[in-house]
Amino acid sequence: VGITIGPITLPALGMGIYGLVYGTILGALLFLLIQIPGLLKYKFRWTPKIDLKHPGLRKVLVMMGPRVLTMFFVQSIFIAQDNIASRLVEGSVAGLVYGWLFMQVPESLIGTAIGTVLLPTISEQAARGDEPALDTTLNTSFRIILALTIPSTLLLITGIRPVVEILSFNQQVTDLIIWIARAYTLGLITFSLTEVASRAFYAQQNARTPLLTIALTAGIFILLAIPLAYWIGAPGIALANSLAFTVQLIIMIKLLIKKFPTIIQVKNTLIRVIPASIGGALILTLVYSLIPFDTLNTIVSASLAVGTIGICGLLTFPFLWPEIKLLLNL
Repeated sequence: VGITIGPITLPALGMGIYGLVYGTILGALLFLLIQIPGLLKYKFRWTPKIDLKHPGLRKVLVMMGPRVLTMFFVQSIFIAQDNIASRLVEGSVAGLVYGWLFMQVPESLIGTAIGTVLLPTISEQAARGDEPALDTTLNTSFRIILALTIPSTLLLITGIRPVVEILSFNQQVTDLIIWIARAYTLGLITFSLTEVASRAFYAQQNARTPLLTIALTAGIFILLAIPLAYWIGAPGIALANSLAFTVQLIIMIKLLIKKFPTIIQVKNTLIRVIPASIGGALILTLVYSLIPFDTLNTIVSASLAVGTIGICGLLTFPFLWPEIKLLLNL
């Protein structure tokens, strides 16, 4: 038995679910190895020594405790959502996994990527005590993320059906995944902005605020997810996730504004991006109405859908150009 990809059949190794574990370990190892050339290029030297008196190590240890607890609460949200979903109709747990992954693609490409690249810069600015520069950097990042996630949100919500249908589930499960993905996608803007907002606290060596806000978020999620799951099923759990993380973002921004008052001066961006995004979504809806997806091969249908979403996204680029230029110089 093997896995068929087009005309190629890959031999199965027969590891079953353990293969997923080994694959994760192998992926982590490759993630380490791919960084070694860069370390060699910059002449990094590692000394196998632990100096507990070193002030830098003490700072790391002090921040590491809250960070570990933060990850605990993040994972507890996903454990709770799977637990709640397991009490719903069959396919709800898998639907949440697939729906989350559809949202995670643009979130990783936008929010996670920008947040990761930005951390060294804002950390340096915070270490210098250059609050005006940090304020400007955060505002720039927020503008870029809004310019990229608003059209992504509307286009993904509008155009996701043919893409989900490539999974070849029955109609009931397909509809379930589509609505779950849409509910998660409502939080795409929030999730992406949170990537930068949380790093703004870590850059200032403040790991306590992200911990407290994620603990609150976990509580809010559970309080919302149970009734919403009862009323509208698994999409309600995804909606509860988006709403809970939105509350976390609002709290973080309110706290950041006290030191960095201009970080949410994004009115000009919103004035341009929102109408352009709505226009792109309307064009996508019109084009979709002209494409006979039901008569096409699944792969062709999904490829055509992704291409159409991409083209409609490009149509919004002239309205996003100021933020695109900022991204290139970030």
